[in-house]
Amino acid sequence: MTDEQWSELQIILEKRHLERIFKNQRPFLEGRIEEFASAYARRVSGAHNPGHPGVPATASVSDLLNEHSRNAHRVDALLQALVFSVSPEMLAMMWMVLMGAQIEEISYGYSRGAKSQLKVEILLPDRITKLAFHSAEHRDASLLKMMALSTSNGLPVVGDFSPLYVPGP
Repeated sequence: MTDEQWSELQIILEKRHLERIFKNQRPFLEGRIEEFASAYARRVSGAHNPGHPGVPATASVSDLLNEHSRNAHRVDALLQALVFSVSPEMLAMMWMVLMGAQIEEISYGYSRGAKSQLKVEILLPDRITKLAFHSAEHRDASLLKMMALSTSNGLPVVGDFSPLYVPGP
C-alpha cells in the first residue's frame, strides 16, 4: 500500500469512526487487506468470466478505494468486518455479495463447547456460477449481524451487507 493510499484509507476510517481501532496499525491493516485480496483472488479465479457480468477479478487496495468513491457503503461494510476479525475467506464472500452476487443459502450451527459452523452459498451475477463458503471460526458469525434481512412475498430474503452505525467519540 502506498503512502497516498494509506492516507485515503485513513480518511475513510475517520468518516466511519474506525480510526481509533486502526490507529498506528498500518502493518496489521495492510496484512489483513492483503489476506482478503489473496482469498478473493483464489475464490474468484476460474469463476470470473469476462463475457458475462460478474464480480470483479481483483480486490486490491486500489480497487477498494475506487469502489469507495462510487459506493462508499460497500467498502465501509468490509472495513467493519475487518474490525470483527472476520476470516479472509468470509471477507471474500462478503465482497462478492457487495459487488452483486446473491446469497442463496445460509446455515449456521452453534453448540456450546463445540465449534460453530457457518456455510454461505452465493450465486454470482452471471446467474450460473455458485460458490460455497464454509467456516468453523466463531468470529465469522459476526457477519450475520451485518446482513440486510427482509421479506418478499412473505418469504425471507438476505440481500446484502450494511455497515453498522458506529458513534463518534
